[in-house]
Amino acid sequence: MKYALFEFTEDDSVEVGDVSCIQDIDKYEKDLNDVVNKNVMVKWPTSTSGTKFGSYEATVVAVNDSKLKLIDKRNKLVKGESIVTDIESAGREKRKKYPSTRITSMRRVSSISSSDSESESSEEETTQKAKKKRNANNVTDKKNNMSVQQGTSLARELRQQLQTKSNEIEQAAEMSSDDRDNIPATARLQDEMAKNREQQQSIAHLKIQIKKERDEKERLRSQLLFLEGVPDFIKTFKHFIGEMKGNRPKGNRKLPAAEVASDVVVVHEAFPPVDHEQDEEEVELSSNVQVKKKLLLRCNSSDPRKLTSDLMVLLFGREVLASHSLTGGKNTKGFAKPALSKTKVEAIIAYVTTKFQDATPDMLKLVMTNKLSNESKLQRRKEVAPAPAHPDQE
Repeated sequence: MKYALFEFTEDDSVEVGDVSCIQDIDKYEKDLNDVVNKNVMVKWPTSTSGTKFGSYEATVVAVNDSKLKLIDKRNKLVKGESIVTDIESAGREKRKKYPSTRITSMRRVSSISSSDSESESSEEETTQKAKKKRNANNVTDKKNNMSVQQGTSLARELRQQLQTKSNEIEQAAEMSSDDRDNIPATARLQDEMAKNREQQQSIAHLKIQIKKERDEKERLRSQLLFLEGVPDFIKTFKHFIGEMKGNRPKGNRKLPAAEVASDVVVVHEAFPPVDHEQDEEEVELSSNVQVKKKLLLRCNSSDPRKLTSDLMVLLFGREVLASHSLTGGKNTKGFAKPALSKTKVEAIIAYVTTKFQDATPDMLKLVMTNKLSNESKLQRRKEVAPAPAHPDQE
């Protein structure tokens, strides 16, 4: 049932009544909302007993299914408060527009019968009960919806997991050893990279082994050359001992200066004359200095100091080393010796530093200085020693 809030034009009063009081209500049966803010003729009781009725002109302020709401609006109008026009359609209230005229003055309200009060209270109780019931139903529906949603989500996840596992099993079953071409390009590239790394490691290991074998071969060759020179050294050494003891063998043959032994001479100093073997292969110590390969192999290459001393004897000879200095500077006594060939000195340093990475030019120059000092001492010792008696003079 619909109710309407009427504003009577005759006495400027407001009251709530049934929409059936509106004359010609049949025109608005399709949509009662159309009657809002329109002037209509209302059949209204003229006495408190409700037995007599009269026809009055009124404006429909609002319509609603709830009589209590319209009564509340009526009371606001009486107090001079503003309201909005409520249009009720299918049990749902809508705010559509403000009324065209705002009623701000105090209005007279006709008396309400006792039956209206009773109906209002009963309707309010019914409304509250229905509201509580709706709230309880809403809570229950929410809980049920949450449970259903959780169950649906869990079921969906389980189906996805089962589908994923099923797909993996099918792919594993379909793949065989003959399907190498189906492997992704990235996997094949990784396999090739791993093989290349293994090959590079094998090549590096082989290079190390080859270098070790070459070094060992060089060491054995040096030892062999050393052993080949041992008989000559022993012969020379015996001859020198014999001269020192005065037991010089018969004859006037004198040994070359290069065969004279000393306490600082290495065992392979008895080099043959440099000019005797022009057809042998030569090795460059530098761009301007070359030596015979055979003579170079006789030098002791196990230590940078020994190699430097042997190269000095090879390039300069003992007599030159005894009478020269490294730079040509004066000694503590103010005496200056001629300097060795700078080109040969630099060639020796360059060659030794390439053979030994820990050898420095300063260290090798110190070795050369000591070698020159030892050769000078040996020369002075030979000059001071008395000449042995000749057998024919005894």
